[in-house]
Amino acid sequence: MMNTLPYQADIAARMNIGAEQDVPAHAEFYETVNAYWIAWFAPMAAVLPPNLPADEPCDWVEGADSLAELVSLIESGDYEQLLADDAHEMCCACGCHHE
Repeated sequence: MMNTLPYQADIAARMNIGAEQDVPAHAEFYETVNAYWIAWFAPMAAVLPPNLPADEPCDWVEGADSLAELVSLIESGDYEQLLADDAHEMCCACGCHHE
């Protein structure tokens, strides 16, 4: 069982910057071993990378089967590789493009 945290207002406020929707109050929060924050509210999740500039929106991921699956993807480094491979558009509902 993963140790999720209740709503984290400061993290949610950062995740909401530039977002089309807000992180809902029922979201579960989790900090990965590599310092990503995840707000999980199935079937969506907001993913906040550790070094994201303050004025850039976080990633909104849709379609992960579970929080555990998403955490595994991020902690393994595969998430960053997906972003680097431009596959981001296929797994993310934010409509943004990473260079």
